[in-house]
This record gives sequence, structure tokens and C-alpha cells, in this order.
Amino acid sequence: MPVRGRNIFEDLPSGLLNGVNPYAQELVEACQAQTLPLLYGPYLREMKGSWKDLFARQSCSRLIPEKLILEVGVHKGKTLLEMAEAFPSYGFIGLDVTFKRVVVTARKARLRGLTNVLSVLADARMLGDLFGPRELGGCIVFFPDPWLKKKNQRHQRIINEAFMRGLEPLLERPGFFWMKTDAGDYFHEGSAAAARAGFLPAQGEQIFPEGDWESSFELMFKRKKVPIDSGKWILF
Repeated sequence: MPVRGRNIFEDLPSGLLNGVNPYAQELVEACQAQTLPLLYGPYLREMKGSWKDLFARQSCSRLIPEKLILEVGVHKGKTLLEMAEAFPSYGFIGLDVTFKRVVVTARKARLRGLTNVLSVLADARMLGDLFGPRELGGCIVFFPDPWLKKKNQRHQRIINEAFMRGLEPLLERPGFFWMKTDAGDYFHEGSAAAARAGFLPAQGEQIFPEGDWESSFELMFKRKKVPIDSGKWILF
């Protein structure tokens, strides 16, 4: 059950225990016992403006992260965890709306010994409730659901002008937005939304996690020779 459209502070998983959803059970128990690097619902209430402090407390070095990088839609954590391993001085937050993806990503982070990763159950349409002004260094959205089956589903696409305008005050300067998709029309919609929100196309700026990070979806599409659009935008 996704939490899309739900109050991000709602304790929805606790209502799905007793075998209804094993990932909901693990999410609740792991958060209570702090055995996995994940957060949800009521545990998010005090996080706005405090993410870097939390990363510092859970790391061995106790150092404040240089940047916070947000990934919207983590799938099973491939891109997020690879970036976190390559950039240990950054804090990485993976946001998803499904219990399984949040739990699986947190499990993998713990197995790899990563202390600069947090997996979060929340709807990205409510970023303003989660993050304070200029708290994020950048936002990555790789292969969001294109909602292509029916025309009337397109209003559910996450990347639009409202999302970009909501992201704008949360990014430090310079901050970045990075999008990849196999849906060409969605990419053009996202590009236009970024421009209207004040973002400029990247021109070689070095504020991104360096590398051509490939999600599991990207690898699948490349094998099938599906065209992929990738764009990076800067906010100065």
C-alpha cells in the first residue's frame, strides 16, 4: 500500500500490523528499535531543519555532512547507495511511498555499513513539511512513474511546476535538480517546469555527485534499447 497523498506524519504502518503487511511490521519495529536507518510518520515531525544533525549523530565521525542529497523514488536503493559509498562526506536521503522499497533500501544500507543514508517513507509532494529553507544540496528523480496507461493519469506525475516551485526554496545556492526518464513527453514537461521555477540548464557546473549513475530501470531500458532523456538544472 503506497502512502501517496497521505499526511506524512500519519502512523499508517501501525494500522497494518498483525501480518497484514510484513514490511509495515518491519518498518515500525526497526524505527522503534533504531535497528535500520529509516524514518516514517510521527518520527518525521521534528526533522525539518535538523537532517544534518541527525546524520552527524549516527556517523562514526560525528561530522556534519557537506551536503544533503535527496532521491525521490529509491526503488531498491541501487543509485542512492552507490552514491553514498562514493561520497561519504554527503548525507543521502531516499524518499519513497511504498513500505517495501523503504525497508529494502534501509536493509541494504545497514549491510553495507553506510551511516550517511536514511530511507524515508513519505510523499515527495510534501517536501515543504520535511525540509527547511536551503537545507538540501540537490534533488535526484530517476525514472519516476510516467503514468502513461491513461491520459487522465497524467495529473499524478510528480514532476510538475508545483513540485519544482516547492523544491526551489529548499535548495541551497547553488543547488541542483537531476531528472532521468524514458518518457520523452514527461522529460519536456519537467524541463519546462524547471525553467518556470527559475532553474537553469547545467553548463558543466561541478555540484553534482560525479558519475553517470545508473538505476536498475536505466539498465533495463538500455538492454531493451529504449531512448533515455537525462537533464541537470542549477538554481543560483
